[in-house]
Amino acid sequence: MMKIIFENAEENVMNDFDASTGCNLMHKDILEKWQVSIDLVTQILGAHVGLIMQLCGDRLYVHTVSNTSNSPYKVGESESIWGSGLYCERVLSTNQMLIVENARITTEWDHNPDLQFDLVSYLGFPIHYPDGSLFGTICILNNIETRFSSVMSQLMEQFRNQIESELRIEDLLRKDAARLELMEIQNRLY
Repeated sequence: MMKIIFENAEENVMNDFDASTGCNLMHKDILEKWQVSIDLVTQILGAHVGLIMQLCGDRLYVHTVSNTSNSPYKVGESESIWGSGLYCERVLSTNQMLIVENARITTEWDHNPDLQFDLVSYLGFPIHYPDGSLFGTICILNNIETRFSSVMSQLMEQFRNQIESELRIEDLLRKDAARLELMEIQNRLY
């Protein structure tokens, strides 16, 4: 298993980029908020597992996983996404929410790889960087048929919106840090 998040102990900030995965890395505070968010949405909606997935090149990484018992997913695991048949692949390729209430009874989803973990239902949304490109997905999966109500979808959408807001803040902080560094270099030169 590859761990994709590395903390800089001196500054308590995350490195900007992990060259081995191609993933942008997040500040520790954001990671902690996302963990609370995915735990809450999973618990509130009564799901088996909740995930925040990060797209890095052609691989989809488990970025954050709910603290639920018997989750088959571990942070840092990845899968080649395109052509995988995963629910998240559909979310990313269509850039739209996906609801699957019971994969076993639809020919479209009855061969989904998540069925090996008995995860038959799915609700997921795409997550975007501030520039509109895809960060990944936020999703919940359940091991029982689940009729996702509009309130459930709205709640998930709100959590997705919160994550996108935090990505905007992270982007602004990185730009400010780069600007400050450039100013320091200019001051040393003059």
